[in-house]
Amino acid sequence: MKFLYFLLFIFSAVTCSREVSPSVEKRESQYYDSIRGQEVYITEYLINNQSDNCYYTWLLPQPQFSGEKCITHYFFKPNGDFSLSQLINDNIIFNEGFVPVLGYSFIKLILPGQSFSYLVISEESLDEEKDIGGLIFMERKEIVESIAGPIPDRFLFSLNCVVLKM
Repeated sequence: MKFLYFLLFIFSAVTCSREVSPSVEKRESQYYDSIRGQEVYITEYLINNQSDNCYYTWLLPQPQFSGEKCITHYFFKPNGDFSLSQLINDNIIFNEGFVPVLGYSFIKLILPGQSFSYLVISEESLDEEKDIGGLIFMERKEIVESIAGPIPDRFLFSLNCVVLKM
C-alpha cells in the first residue's frame, strides 16, 4: 500500500511540475471590400498563456535576435535620446501620457489564463516571407531580472489585441 501511495505521489509531482509555455496560433480570413474594390486579408496571431507564469510580448522591427540579445536590443538600445529601460527605470513623466510605439516601446503583459492577439490587416495573404516576423514573448521573471525591476503599468498596453496594417 505504501508503494501505491509513493507511485501516486511521484505521478502527481511529475504532472504538476510540467511547464506549459504559451502557444501561438495563426488564423487567417479574408473579405472583399466593395467600397475600395480590393481583397482584405486579416491574419490573427493569438498568444494563449496556459502556463502559471506571466509573459511579456512585443514586436521587433528586425527579428534577428533571440534570448538575452533580444532583451538587450529592445530594452537597452537607445531610440532617440533614451532607451526603453531608461524610460522605465528613471521614472520619466510624460505630460500627455505614454504612447507605445510598435517595434520600440510596445509591451503587453499576458497573465496566466489570458490571451493576446496581433491582428494584421493587409492587401495580400501573409506567407512565410511577409510574415509578422519579430513576434517575441518572454517570461516576466526574465525581463524583470534583466532590466533590474518591474515594468510599471503605465508602460503596458491595456487592450487584448493590437491591429497592424501592412
